[in-house]
Amino acid sequence: MQANDQWCAIGEVNEPPRQAVASAERKGFRLTGVEPRRLQRTVDSGRIATRLVCPECGSWISGMPRDGVVRVRGGTLDDTSWLRPTRHVWTRRKQSWVKLPEGDEVFEAGDF
Repeated sequence: MQANDQWCAIGEVNEPPRQAVASAERKGFRLTGVEPRRLQRTVDSGRIATRLVCPECGSWISGMPRDGVVRVRGGTLDDTSWLRPTRHVWTRRKQSWVKLPEGDEVFEAGDF
């Protein structure tokens, strides 16, 4: 999954405007290294969204598991050679130079 909204980059440390997010089944996923810090905010729907961030630099690592799936920022993975985004979210305000591959799932907002 890839977020393309120009606002996704604002406030993110060392992250480009296009964010690759890998989804992993919760039962097969574990974080290694330093214990992440939880960062919470209220989203437009009123739900409390929790992000796990690096306690040292503040980079977003992942969200909390939802529906048995953990969404992990691609840049936090040790090996991204296998990663190819096939789902694109927040495309309504994507940069004009972003071209989305034919056949991929595209969502103008976060309703994926």
